[in-house]
Amino acid sequence: MTGQWRATRVLLCGWVLWSGVATVEKSTSDVGKPDWSIVTAFDDKKDCDSRLRERIASLAERASKKLGYSTAALGDGVEVIEPDGSHGQRWTFICLPGGTDPRPRFRE
Repeated sequence: MTGQWRATRVLLCGWVLWSGVATVEKSTSDVGKPDWSIVTAFDDKKDCDSRLRERIASLAERASKKLGYSTAALGDGVEVIEPDGSHGQRWTFICLPGGTDPRPRFRE
């Protein structure tokens, strides 16, 4: 799906699944600000929530079983930590109504 088509579809759909990725430093427990991007759009919230749960489960399974990372389940995502335990990434997923943007620059 091209960028222009994706943007048009997002504007026309009722719900958008967003993914936010932030760095995690385990030694200091610091979590960076998430970098948000659109995953896909849906006509209804039920479908968006279903895909959200699928994405979390898939990411956790792939990271732990295929890549050897440790994972920690979060209510809205998963934390993926490098095998040495020093750092990782926190993946957060959220379903928002079409036209709503979680990125800070759009909240001003």
